[in-house]
Amino acid sequence: MPCRLRRGIDRQCYSSFSNRTRFAGLRFESRIATSTLSEREVFSPTYTPPAKMHLNYFFALRGEKTLRGFLRFDLHRTTNKGGAADMPGFERLWENGPLFAQAEHFRLSTDCVLLADFVNTAGAVRGIDLGCASGAIALLLLARTDKLHMTGLEIVPEAASLAEENMRANALEARSDIVCGDIRRHRELFKAGSVDLIVANPPYFPVGSGKLSPDAARAAARGETQCSMEEICAASAFLCRTGGSVNFVHKPERLSELFCCMTAHGIEPKRLRLVCHREGAAPNLVLIESRRGGNPGLKIEPTLILRRPDGSETDEVRRIYHR
Repeated sequence: MPCRLRRGIDRQCYSSFSNRTRFAGLRFESRIATSTLSEREVFSPTYTPPAKMHLNYFFALRGEKTLRGFLRFDLHRTTNKGGAADMPGFERLWENGPLFAQAEHFRLSTDCVLLADFVNTAGAVRGIDLGCASGAIALLLLARTDKLHMTGLEIVPEAASLAEENMRANALEARSDIVCGDIRRHRELFKAGSVDLIVANPPYFPVGSGKLSPDAARAAARGETQCSMEEICAASAFLCRTGGSVNFVHKPERLSELFCCMTAHGIEPKRLRLVCHREGAAPNLVLIESRRGGNPGLKIEPTLILRRPDGSETDEVRRIYHR
């Protein structure tokens, strides 16, 4: 039995149903779309989604377990009249803050929270999060300003679907897009110079530098198995307009390598902040703001200390987390 699969993002398809199809003994609803795949093609272990596609159709077709979760979410969307605050599995990041759902391998990390706070959104209209995972950075930036539109690019389908749910739970569909795609295919997915703000929490460790997790999603998040530092800088240079802002969080031990890679692609580091877990400890993170086509000149900000000697959070951390 054929099933229609949409190539591209259509935000209205969640609640607009016009076609019913049955797979694996389960019924799900989909909308008439532009591409048709057979059951054999969809369930083939070698099948991969197009560079850009609607995520829930991919999940609905990949297996019974995922399909049940897809149906559970859509049933809730069509029957819950209490609003996003009543959606199960979501929690507020702070009082009256955005709703956020986490999964085992896609949790809200300190790295993401610190980068979102570090980013200067002044003057930015369109941004993109390269490797957005569950959409945390994009969500935090959208919660800060209503003048920004964010796109999230994520290669792991499970993470990208969760990011889409997080945007929907906060009624941010009109100001966000989640694209399931490969950073290395950025020229096929987006236009050159189409954004003025880029954020990324890229994989920290080069291939071969340590033992990779057997879990593919975790391995992709921590190691450069899906994209390298060079490829992220190349994508940033292509996507960002001249004068736009490119922001990374990374490991201090790779700072010289990162600077060389950025400048080779015309991205000039402009602002840097080291992060230490405790006062007196060596930095374990570095936050970097750079400019596409910018002039040389780097500002070093005071080191961000996360915890006092007694283990309690510093005042700045409490501000960042709205505590």
